[in-house]
Amino acid sequence: MEERFLKYVNKTESCWLWTGGTVKGYGRISINNKRCLAHRVAYELWKGSIPVRLLIRHMCHNPLCVNPEHLETGTHQDNTNDMIQANRQIHTKGEDQPTSKLTNAEVVKIREYLNEGKLTQRQLGKLFNVAHCTIGIIKRGEGWKHI
Repeated sequence: MEERFLKYVNKTESCWLWTGGTVKGYGRISINNKRCLAHRVAYELWKGSIPVRLLIRHMCHNPLCVNPEHLETGTHQDNTNDMIQANRQIHTKGEDQPTSKLTNAEVVKIREYLNEGKLTQRQLGKLFNVAHCTIGIIKRGEGWKHI
C-alpha cells in the first residue's frame, strides 16, 4: 500500500504534496473500492489508527499535504482553533457569502415591505424565493445586520 500511495506524492523540502485525485481541495484515493481522504490514509500508514471521533489536522495548513510529520489528530474544535490562529477563516457577510440567496438590495427592499406591513412573511418569502423563516430573521434583526 505504501508503494502505491507514494506514486501520488511529490515530496518537497517540507510538505508531501498529493498529486492524485482531489475532493474539495483534499487528496483522495480509492482503497478496496472505498474513497478515502489521502491525509487520513497517510496518518494510518505511518502513525497508526485514528481514534474514534477525531479528525486529522494539517499542522502546515496545506490540505494537499500528506507528510505524516505534519499530521496530528484532534477534535473539530482543535481544527477550528488552528484555523483561527492561522487567520484562515472566511470573513464574509450577506451577499458575499457563497450560499446567500439574497442581495443587499433585496434585503433593503424586504425591510421596506415589512415596514409597510402589506405582505406576510410567507408572501415575501415566495416573492424573493427564500423560506419565510429567512424573512423572519431579517425582520427580527438576527441576520443581515451590516445593512
